[in-house]
Amino acid sequence: MESLDVIEKKRVAYDFDLVLQSIQDNENYIIWDLDLEVVTKVVKIRNVPELHDRIIVAIARLCDAGLITKDGMIIDAKEVKTKW
Repeated sequence: MESLDVIEKKRVAYDFDLVLQSIQDNENYIIWDLDLEVVTKVVKIRNVPELHDRIIVAIARLCDAGLITKDGMIIDAKEVKTKW
């Protein structure tokens, strides 16, 4: 959803259908449901202001995974381990 937001706001010129096809064709991606467990985690993450980022952080926490990001808000929040 983050990539759709970026594409629709014209920050990059790209076809979202190609993004979806790449995700479907590559086993390195996991589509994660936005279920009650995720929403419950999102609500508890207060120090990441952007909603899409909070969803990403919540799912990383559920997976006990770190994130590769240069997003200063996510890094400064220290909700998950980050690398860049």
